[in-house]
Amino acid sequence: MLFGSEKGLFVAAPIRKSGKIIGVLTVIKPKKSLIPFIESARKKFWNLSLYVALSIIILFISILYFLFSPIRKLSEYISALRFQKRVPFPKISIPEIRGLGEEMDRLFRELAGKEYVENYVQSMTHEIKSPLSSLLASSELIIENPDRLESLVSNIQLEGRRIQTILEKLLELSSLENQSQLEKN
Repeated sequence: MLFGSEKGLFVAAPIRKSGKIIGVLTVIKPKKSLIPFIESARKKFWNLSLYVALSIIILFISILYFLFSPIRKLSEYISALRFQKRVPFPKISIPEIRGLGEEMDRLFRELAGKEYVENYVQSMTHEIKSPLSSLLASSELIIENPDRLESLVSNIQLEGRRIQTILEKLLELSSLENQSQLEKN
């Protein structure tokens, strides 16, 4: 048993003989003599607490770095793609983030291909408009000036062949695009 007073700490233990208490042993320790032990224990506790806290912080920072480093690499890669810089796909150790990046890379390539086709179709449309306008103008001039028939028919044939060439190129591009789609699958 522990008993305390302002001056000391009392520890008492019964003395038994044949199951009966025949006396009590009491040890008295002055409180002042315990202060160095308490201070030492308190110092050890705070040091240990500091080491544990620092270890937790280092572990937390390591985990954050491990998680966010691949995300940062992927973000930089996507930014480079956005500015149409072709950079190699970064090495990412987390499979889920690597898979996400690979899907984004495929999506970017598909969008770039569609953008190319869109620009090509716009260019072809413009290329077809020019000879078509010439054909329409020539046909109107034939109606108005039948005496210039030979030169205007020659112009119509020339522009018709030009449209035919453009359309053949467009069909060729379409077949190449279909062939590349089949190879992907």
